[in-house]
Amino acid sequence: MVDKKKPQTDSAKKIAKEEADTQAAAKEKQAILDEAIRIQKEMNQNPMMTIIETRDPAGNLLQKEIQIGPRPASSVQISMDSKGNLKPDVKIYHENPEAAQEKAVQIMTEILDQLNNLNQN
Repeated sequence: MVDKKKPQTDSAKKIAKEEADTQAAAKEKQAILDEAIRIQKEMNQNPMMTIIETRDPAGNLLQKEIQIGPRPASSVQISMDSKGNLKPDVKIYHENPEAAQEKAVQIMTEILDQLNNLNQN
């Protein structure tokens, strides 16, 4: 039986190498992304995480850096305007926006109830 496989030409070898390089770059990119996600989960899904990529003029990735800043702190502030009206300001930071909104509404309701009780006394 005669082997009908043709030896790879130089251009076929070059294409195969480029495909392998592309796959290796994709695996490296995925590994970096997986590491960023792992760090984000460890930091309680810190919303201040940024990924900075440095690329050469051809668009090849030279460096990838992950910066994690301090997580914003939730706060409640009550101020008084020039007419004597009390104005609550509630800021809730949470990785789940719906949970943040729910907590903010709960706190705002409690504050307004307490302010109404103070005005009635």
